[in-house]
Amino acid sequence: MSSPPISPLLRHLRLRHACAAAAVLVALVSTPARADCWDVAADRYGLDPLLLYAIAQVESNLDVNASNVNRNGTHDIGLMQINSAHLPTLARYGLTERRLREDACASIVTGAWILAGFVRQYGYGWEAVGAYNAGSGEARATLRQRYADKVRKRYAVLVAERERQMTLR
Repeated sequence: MSSPPISPLLRHLRLRHACAAAAVLVALVSTPARADCWDVAADRYGLDPLLLYAIAQVESNLDVNASNVNRNGTHDIGLMQINSAHLPTLARYGLTERRLREDACASIVTGAWILAGFVRQYGYGWEAVGAYNAGSGEARATLRQRYADKVRKRYAVLVAERERQMTLR
């Protein structure tokens, strides 16, 4: 059973209320990453900045120095927990492990690029979000769903906060 798509209404709200979202992000960002990094990355890849922020919360709890060693020998790097399997491809664009650790904006943009690849594969929905962490393949479907559920909960909180902020204006 596939996950329900991210509401077209939420995508519409992202476009219509970019200024309000930016204001909320400024208040929410507790990392060295500037709010505009979330917006730039989201705009570049057609994503909601709050979705990227929710992923970062789930992945690293917004810790730019987060690190994780995986059972398969790879490791995850920085704010967006970029998997080391991507490093050879990223090196062609001048992105190194060190830069992903030290430059939160580079981590955010890279995470958006990775998510956009899964959006191309699965469509703009929770299956793509789940693949950000669990990867693709039928055998990983349950892991994708579990991860997507975590992000969906965080995202719902952020969207509710954005809505609340918009009604206060």
